[in-house]
Amino acid sequence: MFVKNRSSIVKLSRNFSEEKILTSLVDIVEFILEQAQPRNLLSSFISFSDDKLVIKDDSYDLNSYENFYLISFGKASQTMSRWFLERFTRSFSRIILVSPDDQISDLPDLDNFHFHKTGHPKPDQNSLDAAEEVISLLKESTSKDLCIFLISGGG
Repeated sequence: MFVKNRSSIVKLSRNFSEEKILTSLVDIVEFILEQAQPRNLLSSFISFSDDKLVIKDDSYDLNSYENFYLISFGKASQTMSRWFLERFTRSFSRIILVSPDDQISDLPDLDNFHFHKTGHPKPDQNSLDAAEEVISLLKESTSKDLCIFLISGGG
């Protein structure tokens, strides 16, 4: 539930008709916010089939790649990464996650997992360090590597 003060909003009604309208409006807001959650948005654009990753109309044969990299940044980076990691059947050579929030506990604790807690809304030294790591990884990558980017917000 996203709307924390549902009962307070509904109590603003002056009669039964207004109560029904306010209840319906809160339900609509709840529905919209649920649909806008990263897991739902990603599910509508990304799918996995056999050894293929399908992003909208583009299909990637996973057997064509030697290394897989996941780079995720923005306020929803942890949620998006968790969603992707739960579905992707291959092992990542490196995962770089950049977030203004503390690392949530259900993300992997792997040797190849690099977490950067960064400043928000203004970049800080941790933001620059994260950017340097991403640039370094991209410079090292080849055409046999698949880099998956998950970007949220102003990232």
